[in-house]
Amino acid sequence: LERLDAEVRVVECPSCEDALAWLANEPVPDLLLLDLGLPGMDGLQGLARLRATAPSMPVVVLSASEDTSRIRQAFAGGAAGYIPKSA
Repeated sequence: LERLDAEVRVVECPSCEDALAWLANEPVPDLLLLDLGLPGMDGLQGLARLRATAPSMPVVVLSASEDTSRIRQAFAGGAAGYIPKSA
């Protein structure tokens, strides 16, 4: 993403807990990409906590899972989009 636009700032967090801690001290980003397979809490639980922390922030899920029920759950949980890793 940084190579596409020099104005883009990319921050990587190794877990949902780290992302939540980062969000507590930074302005809400324009976009958050969430891997549902991050260590720590369940990815859908992480999505719910991220959405509660920053309701206006779009969260796009990136996941190896192409299970339609998991995709529906992500959208029901407030995901703005879902990108399977195979894409």
